[in-house]
Amino acid sequence: MMERSFANRDFFALVEQTIGEGRSITIPVNGVSMHPFIRSGRDKAVLSPFDASDLRVGAIVLFRYRGTHVMHRIVSREGGRLTMQGDGNNVSTIETAEIGDVVALVRYVIKPSGRVVDCMSEAQMRRFRMWRLLNPVRRYIMALDRRMPHRR
Repeated sequence: MMERSFANRDFFALVEQTIGEGRSITIPVNGVSMHPFIRSGRDKAVLSPFDASDLRVGAIVLFRYRGTHVMHRIVSREGGRLTMQGDGNNVSTIETAEIGDVVALVRYVIKPSGRVVDCMSEAQMRRFRMWRLLNPVRRYIMALDRRMPHRR
């Protein structure tokens, strides 16, 4: 398999074009803000077109933020205004955006083993709600998690 490199600007222009055509696209994940649920350099995200009704608390989205693209989870929604946060970020690290800033819904995550995780499933939403409750102690859990070997 031949690997190609793209500038971020060109890469995300292709992502936006593909989603705009109504097609899904699978991309490698880069960055640690969604750790431990999505792991940088290992997992792949399946980005899909969406309806506004898909943009509910717990959904993971790719959105435009301050001149870049960010993949985070919706933690609150008030009308057309969304508040997002990475699963690995502390409680004060949040972003806000409008529905029009959302590029794609992260529908699935593909693990290195080939296992496909449905990010919109009720089981995943329960995990997210539990993780949110652990916000005061998440940094300690994450510190332990970083020391563990992962094979999923």
